[in-house]
Amino acid sequence: MQKENVSHLAHELKSPLNSIIFSSILLRQQQEIAQEQDTSLNLQLTEKVIKNGRQLLRLINDTLEISRYEAGRITLNLESINVQSHVKMVVEALDASARQKNLEMILDCNRAPKEVLSDPLRLQQIITNLVNNAIRYTESGTITITCEDHENDQWSIIVTDTGIGISPEAQTKIFESYFRVGTSATYSPDSTGLGLAIVDKLVKILRGKIDLISKPTEGSTFTITFPKEITVSN
Repeated sequence: MQKENVSHLAHELKSPLNSIIFSSILLRQQQEIAQEQDTSLNLQLTEKVIKNGRQLLRLINDTLEISRYEAGRITLNLESINVQSHVKMVVEALDASARQKNLEMILDCNRAPKEVLSDPLRLQQIITNLVNNAIRYTESGTITITCEDHENDQWSIIVTDTGIGISPEAQTKIFESYFRVGTSATYSPDSTGLGLAIVDKLVKILRGKIDLISKPTEGSTFTITFPKEITVSN
């Protein structure tokens, strides 16, 4: 019942939040009108409202995803996926976020299997959350996304960053809901603490496994291994 209430509340909160975020159109109009007029404070305040609205919407969406998993309501829609083009599409969508921090994104999917049977939406969520997490906790250097084919009817995607790294103690909790690396003073403002928890749950749904290698100040490598064909039991 509590899970149902959380899910219902999250759905109810999304409608007014979408209206707030829709005001970004008005912000752009005001920016065009203002140009060099002295309205910078008003525009900054409006930008702050929209930014926080987007952050809250991400938190709501992530909470809904966790609720769906815990309620057993995530269903798979399996399709034949071209791995190289699918991963490239997801990574290209995140390239702007990396460029804002002057990070280099490297994509190497030449050794990927040509096609796999999987759920494209869930696979997209996994890659998006992993790469976003790498960008969030990397201040300089590179984000590398590698795909590999294996002989045992499996394939893997590897996300490596040159970020802050994760301590051995934190690695035992990194996939827990609402856990964030660091302290309250160093948390990334864009983190909901749910991204990696969602990744862990979706990887299990796709019959995969996830491994982490990381050292503080030396970056992190997440390796996710999937079967090339996912079967869903009736």
